[in-house]
Amino acid sequence: MSPGKSVVKNKTVNTQDGQTFRFIFEHHAAVMMLIEPETGAILDANHAAVSFYGYPKSTLCTMSINEINTLPQDQIVLELHRAMTEERNYFHFSHRLANGEVRLVEVHSSPIAVQDRRILFSIIHDITERKRTEAALRESEEQYRALMEQASDGIFIANQEGQYINVNSAGCKLLGYTREEILNLHMRDLTKLSEDAPLRFQELREGKIVLSEREMIRKDGTLVPVEISAKQLPDGRLQGIVRDITKRREVEDQLRQLSQAVEQSPLAILITDKDGKIEYTNPRFTTLTGYTLDEVRGQTPHLLVSDQTESAAYPVFFQTILSGREWRGESLNRKKNGETYWGYVSISSIIGSNGDVTHFVAVTEDITARKEAEEKIQRLNAELEQLALTDHLTNLYNRRYFMQRGIEELKSAKRNKWPLALLVMDIDEFKKINDTFGHETGDKALQLAANALKSSLRETDVLGRLGGDEFVILLPQTSVQEALLLTERIHRNIAAIRLETPQGRLSLTMSIGIAESNQGTDSDTVENLLVRGDRALYAAKQGGRNRTVIYDPAQQGKIYGP
Repeated sequence: MSPGKSVVKNKTVNTQDGQTFRFIFEHHAAVMMLIEPETGAILDANHAAVSFYGYPKSTLCTMSINEINTLPQDQIVLELHRAMTEERNYFHFSHRLANGEVRLVEVHSSPIAVQDRRILFSIIHDITERKRTEAALRESEEQYRALMEQASDGIFIANQEGQYINVNSAGCKLLGYTREEILNLHMRDLTKLSEDAPLRFQELREGKIVLSEREMIRKDGTLVPVEISAKQLPDGRLQGIVRDITKRREVEDQLRQLSQAVEQSPLAILITDKDGKIEYTNPRFTTLTGYTLDEVRGQTPHLLVSDQTESAAYPVFFQTILSGREWRGESLNRKKNGETYWGYVSISSIIGSNGDVTHFVAVTEDITARKEAEEKIQRLNAELEQLALTDHLTNLYNRRYFMQRGIEELKSAKRNKWPLALLVMDIDEFKKINDTFGHETGDKALQLAANALKSSLRETDVLGRLGGDEFVILLPQTSVQEALLLTERIHRNIAAIRLETPQGRLSLTMSIGIAESNQGTDSDTVENLLVRGDRALYAAKQGGRNRTVIYDPAQQGKIYGP
């Protein structure tokens, strides 16, 4: 039998319908190959495999899996043996494409019978992007340790000796222990070990991320299959993110027992006739959507379309598949129970011998977790950016950002010869409020004052809190006299505040200092403006509080006010 010739054509495969197997093997978009288990020779590959690896089929079918898989030769032989004996049928490998690029792949490989020999049937899925997203999520979550308790996966932290020093609620729930009980245990106490699955401390100490599937021991003695992503943190501690893969194992066990090779696919497969009426779905389709084949047979895939799906994309979609080309894209779909899920969909048209479209094959990957991870990263980054700009108590601009804005506005004022005023203010006798009523009341006073200041300003004004009870307002294109009018509104709004305390209602007043930029001085800075404003504020305090004082540089630094 020549390596380039299909070994399935006109042969009887160990499935209920060999013709259906050949139809799916040749035409749908999932990468599939047939492999000789003793030598690793690639006996046959479908169109999706040729497209993915980048080799002509005539070349690909003369190669060995050793030329694609980056594992050492002896390890590849071992994995082929495991797949052939059905010791293991689910693998993660790194495969090298014709252009030299290395992609991470998920492989489901099981033996099938062809005539009087047994060969391996492999379904290969590119999971590079998913793995990159997972890695980015893990890195982001390290920066937000406060989110540890919100994680759905178990997170275990141990010292370099393997003694647990922290665990989240999901980890406790997974194994049935309390947190205090786990902190008295070692990795060896909770992990089923064997010669094939030892604790891999050395790899962790070398800085490697160790991905493994193993079994952990619950408090009641039962075993739970898990997927563990372990790494050494910068401070030397060991972190393991543990995911319960019980359901996934159940699916894999079921797939290994199925006689039809197409039903071993981890992707949802749907076949329609040329009119779009559903003729076939695999078990993964039912798992993903909740619909059985009997429920959807004769209907169109439109029953899965979510209300949020863009209808404008339909013309391009239909034009693509009707022309015989493959369509790929993401879509938000709806399950039978009303829940939505994200799918990465590949739809191919099947062309008959007369050149007409006879069927459509849709292969869907559930990417809901990846989408949620991407949204979570974006949300955390947005929160981090917001924290860098604002004061946490009042939600006003903090000192750092206010100074940046001040530099920009001062440059603009100098360049355009515009006036620029600065208000420096604080709450009168604020220390007495804290000492008398407590810091909680003091914080409430700061928040109410901040709200009153915001309601007094224009959109172009820049309000910030420098610290304590000190607030500052930058007034672009505003003269001192115009700023003085604004302070009257501020005094009224502050005076309208009524703060309820256990000792009774509390009123607030505020002292304000006004400074303006020196237009004739190129060396004038925001820091100088703040110094002049502080001097004016001090004079307002000395003058009896609850008033505004203007710093006038034309009066040899003297200060005057009402």
